[in-house]
Amino acid sequence: MSRSFACPTCGGPNTFQSSISILAVCAYCRSTILRKDLDVENLGRMAELQLDGSPFQLGVQGWYESVHFTTVGRIQLRYEHGLWNEWHLLFDDARSGWLGEAQGTLAVSFATPVAEPVPPFDALKPGQQVVLNRRAFRVTDVERGLCVAGEGELPFVIGGGYDAPVADLTGAGAAFATLDYSEDPPIVFVGAYVEFDDLRLSGLRQIDGW
Repeated sequence: MSRSFACPTCGGPNTFQSSISILAVCAYCRSTILRKDLDVENLGRMAELQLDGSPFQLGVQGWYESVHFTTVGRIQLRYEHGLWNEWHLLFDDARSGWLGEAQGTLAVSFATPVAEPVPPFDALKPGQQVVLNRRAFRVTDVERGLCVAGEGELPFVIGGGYDAPVADLTGAGAAFATLDYSEDPPIVFVGAYVEFDDLRLSGLRQIDGW
């Protein structure tokens, strides 16, 4: 159920669309707002996002595995080869997921509990096999990213400058997984690589040349 509130800094109207979102960036003044029970708290101004040429934006709608979703938040990160985005997705069936966007590659994933112990970040190497819920994956990339900024609503607190050590993995077919070591224990996200056209997107940002 969505919940509307006035930004405690500028008074601008904002909305939490997802019941699991606890943080929102005011669309008017970029104040970082933490949801606390029936109240909200201002955590300070969010850093500015960097221009990255992405066609995605808040409010983009699409379909994944026959379920409709809307982009309600974004985390922008920097790594050795450039920028990548993690778009927070709210599905019509109330699930919360993520659309990873980096160098033209897209993947949809969901936070997933796993039975097996996750290897330490410093022990990971490309090509290494990792088993997640009895499915075999191979490490394709290990990066120490840095959060640039966020926007919209998110299920956890972020701020510009926090470390984001992550590893991407691939499995059979289009299977995809990310190990996120920004928390302890690490969070595991499992999903699949997707093609842009297969998401049936609408509401994309207009980009010159498209």
